Amino acid sequence: MERLKKYTFITHEEIKKPEEFVYFDNSKVQQIVSMLKEKKGEITADRKDDLKFSINNKLTSIRQSYMEIRSLKKELNVFKNQLQSMELIYDEFVKKQRGALSVFLKTISNDINEFYIYMNKSEEVDEIELIPLDKDDELVGITIQFKFHGNLVSPPDKYLSESHLNCLGICLFLSSVKAFNKVNNFFILDDIISSFDKAHRLRFANLLIEKFSDYQIFLFTHEKDWFEYVANIVKGRNWIVTEMIWDYNKGASLEIPLTDLKKKIENKLKMSETSEVGNMIRKYLERLLKEICFNLEVKMRFLYNDQNETRMSNELLSELRGELKKRKCEIKDDPVLDRLSASLFIGSRASHDSPFNESIPDLKVFHDNVLELENLFTCDGCQKQISKQYYDTVKKLIRCKCGNKVYVWQG
Repeated sequence: MERLKKYTFITHEEIKKPEEFVYFDNSKVQQIVSMLKEKKGEITADRKDDLKFSINNKLTSIRQSYMEIRSLKKELNVFKNQLQSMELIYDEFVKKQRGALSVFLKTISNDINEFYIYMNKSEEVDEIELIPLDKDDELVGITIQFKFHGNLVSPPDKYLSESHLNCLGICLFLSSVKAFNKVNNFFILDDIISSFDKAHRLRFANLLIEKFSDYQIFLFTHEKDWFEYVANIVKGRNWIVTEMIWDYNKGASLEIPLTDLKKKIENKLKMSETSEVGNMIRKYLERLLKEICFNLEVKMRFLYNDQNETRMSNELLSELRGELKKRKCEIKDDPVLDRLSASLFIGSRASHDSPFNESIPDLKVFHDNVLELENLFTCDGCQKQISKQYYDTVKKLIRCKCGNKVYVWQG
């Protein structure tokens, strides 16, 4: 039996560059090409009178041209088929696009028309539509068409005033919110009523509350009157109403909501910090009394504009106690009302430049009295204050939203 040969493998160094394995001199190659071209030219020149050679060259050239033309025709047929297919696809796409666009424009037009008519009930404007603009069977844009005093017209800037155009623009934006903002469910409106007339402003506020109750809305304005109107109509609707405050040292900041202010006060008292605590408790009490007086419709003496918002705690508490006595409410003589009247001294002194130095025990007493007042008017269950909104005219009772906290309310 033949013996198997024994092979061995020798490790070689890896070839990293092609030129290390094959040497390629480009200049030499170019010299060879030039030489071949010269040789071809000499042969052609020597045989230019050779009829057979000349015919053969022409036939070769014709054959080569024919083969190229044949190949190009095949490519042309392929391109023609592709072009026809693309045209068919494009036509179908345009049909689908027009159909989808038509449905979308109709949906969003319905919202625009609804919102605009809501804010302009007495205007002779109706059937507002977004319609596509075509040029040579191609979509080039979208315009607004509507009925103006019974006539179909377009564009709107020829027929509507600046205020009505702004109103139409807001309606377009709000309809876009309905169409596109289905995930985040919030939007921001920054000082957009500056060019509205007063009638539009009030209707716009009502539109937001009625048509966008399922959205979170950030609404900013510099208009004091409109702010007060909106703040009034959103009471009890889970809106947070606050003002931007500017301080020379601290700059711009938002007024702290009651819940956050309450937490800050409690944290400072736990840490036995007296700095600004008295003033914070006073602010909390004033805003709490304003809410209570608003819910119970407590009558106040007349004040002009901004002065109405600077009511002091003593005036609010005094008028509140008067209303409780007038209505023969059982909490009219509750001890906390007397204690709180006495504690107002601490809040007043702590809020102004004064030699009086409040202590932690004093501040805790003041804070406890405020919380007791809050508990007196607020239900532990629904966390809502008693309000005239839930007044029982038959039984002469006033209660919270859930009905767990109930007081007598005569008259």
